Amino acid sequence: TYPLHHGLLSQHIASQNSAHLSKEVVSKTQLPEIFIHEETYEFDFVKKPPFRIRLLEIAKNQFIILFNFHHVVIDNRSLCILMREIST
Repeated sequence: TYPLHHGLLSQHIASQNSAHLSKEVVSKTQLPEIFIHEETYEFDFVKKPPFRIRLLEIAKNQFIILFNFHHVVIDNRSLCILMREIST
C-alpha cells in the first residue's frame, strides 16, 4: 500500500502473512458481472494493495483464478512470465 506520511505517499510493504486468498463459490451466470466489476475496480493505494487475486469456484473441481493488477505494479513482460509460471 501507499499510505500518506506527513502529506506524502510512502510505500508500505506488507508482511508475507497478510495475504489472504479465499475461495468464492459462484455460478457461471455471475461471471460477466464479476468480470465487469474487476474491469472497473478502482484501486485505493492508500488502503489496499494495487492488485487483487480472486479464486472463483464455478463447479465442483472447476476454478478460475482472477488476477487484477494496476499497471503501476506489472508490465507486459512480467505478466507474460507470470502467465508462463502458473500455466506449467
